[in-house]
Amino acid sequence: MTTNITVFTAGPMCIACTLVKNLLARSRIVFNERNMKTDPTAAELLLVLGYHDVPVVMRHEQLIWAYQEMVSYDDTEAPPDVRAAAVENSLAAALRTAHMLL
Repeated sequence: MTTNITVFTAGPMCIACTLVKNLLARSRIVFNERNMKTDPTAAELLLVLGYHDVPVVMRHEQLIWAYQEMVSYDDTEAPPDVRAAAVENSLAAALRTAHMLL
């Protein structure tokens, strides 16, 4: 099955990437994964677009959600479960907005 959603990741050790992929899967959204560590063209594309951190979720090469835009402040003091909830809430809101624009 083809999909127009692409998730740019840094592989299985990226916790935020795993959260994003799990949320998409739970929402039954089919997506392609492009790992920046194993796909140099994925890394180049994100750099050209101005993204230096993953995960990034795109549809038809248009941004839906980017971790680096959500984390525009130093939240390292927040407990991991609070950070995970923030990632999920932020992405869920972005997906709802993207779905309305389809």
